[in-house]
Amino acid sequence: MASTSCRAATATPAPSGRPPARSAIPRTTPAMGMRMRATMTSVGKPQTTAGSASAPDRWGPALRAVGIGLAFTATLTSLALPIGVSYLAYQRWIAGKTLQEASLHLEDALLLLQAVASLLILAAAFAWVAFFQRRIDRQGDLRAIGFRRVRRGWLSLGAALLGGMLFAAIPIGLALASGELSIGASHAALEGTGDVILDALGSAVILAGLIVAEELVFRGYMPWTLERSGWPALTATIAPALLFAGYRLLLASASWAVFLNVLAAAVLLGMLTRRTHSLHVAIGARLGWALIIGTVFSFPAGASHVEGILHSLPVPGLALDRAFGPEGSWLALPLLLLGIVITTVVGRRRPVVTAPP
Repeated sequence: MASTSCRAATATPAPSGRPPARSAIPRTTPAMGMRMRATMTSVGKPQTTAGSASAPDRWGPALRAVGIGLAFTATLTSLALPIGVSYLAYQRWIAGKTLQEASLHLEDALLLLQAVASLLILAAAFAWVAFFQRRIDRQGDLRAIGFRRVRRGWLSLGAALLGGMLFAAIPIGLALASGELSIGASHAALEGTGDVILDALGSAVILAGLIVAEELVFRGYMPWTLERSGWPALTATIAPALLFAGYRLLLASASWAVFLNVLAAAVLLGMLTRRTHSLHVAIGARLGWALIIGTVFSFPAGASHVEGILHSLPVPGLALDRAFGPEGSWLALPLLLLGIVITTVVGRRRPVVTAPP
């Protein structure tokens, strides 16, 4: 009995703080190790187990992201016809004018209606993204997808705006120098300075509303959702760019040059947005480009085509396309591809720091 009590005493931990006996330490089994490795995953990535190769919710967020992009596309493309029809119906049945009299002021009315529609689309984009993030994804807010204040945000926005203007000036300057472009005063400029200012302000409002809404969806919510649900960064950048280029083709029949230019620009802006964790660069660059080619030279600028300050008469060539101007130029594609290469090289030297959720 004495030996039994001695063995019991040795198995009990000493009150002096010594480590327990070797036999009292629980052993880690292989199954426990697998569970620990499955639990120790990075924040925002899907947790995997030994029996599943991918997360079960990987396709759900991806389909939601594509769905909101398609919903945005359908909303924008379906507004053009009701705007014109509603205006003509108002002038014919309420104002008592004939269709010929109403069509004389159709351009001014469409400018106002397009500005209102642009602001409505912007509000709808904010509402969609906020609803999906809070009610469906239940994670993050508008700041998580890049719509947030950053350090020196106005400086980066201004630099991107200037960069977009300079990039638009390259094909237009070459077209003017080579004789591919002749310009004259627009109809508003012939009527007076007030009409020019009104058209310029209306064009700027239309472009700004559409660009911010597009960037919020195609460079904000869609890449954020895809990457957060486990898709690679390359897929999260290229997939929204393809959908964006296809959406632009739905707005107007375009050439392969327009499609490739829009696709390359979307990829480049997606890469810059991912590196800066902000939509400032994408919004500023696109707005600067659109103000030059749309508001000043009256070329199609993305989803909008309104008469600007100058009336442009392009000749098809290397720098310009007859229907789409600089957006259909083969000159822009090499410059955009060069920007993608430079951004990729800089990104390898300076890894992207994950933004807070």
